[in-house]
Amino acid sequence: MSLHAKGKGIIHTSGIEFHQRNMSQPNARRLLVTDPDIQRDEVISQHANAIKPTVLISPSLHTGLDLKNELPDFK
Repeated sequence: MSLHAKGKGIIHTSGIEFHQRNMSQPNARRLLVTDPDIQRDEVISQHANAIKPTVLISPSLHTGLDLKNELPDFK
C-alpha cells in the first residue's frame, strides 16, 4: 500500500483483522472494510467516489464487482 500511497486499491483476503493489525497507521486509515451490516454496493460506492486514496478490503469481492473505469489503481 505504501508503494501506491496516492492510488486507490482493492485487497481480496479472508484475513482482514490480520492485515489491519500488521500495517502502518497511515495505511490502516485508508481501509474501507466490507461489513455484513452495510450493503456491499454502498461500500464499493464509497470507495469509487472517495476523493482521498482509499483501499477496499474484503473477503467477498471475487464475484460481481465491475472494475470499470479503472476503479482500483492497484489490486
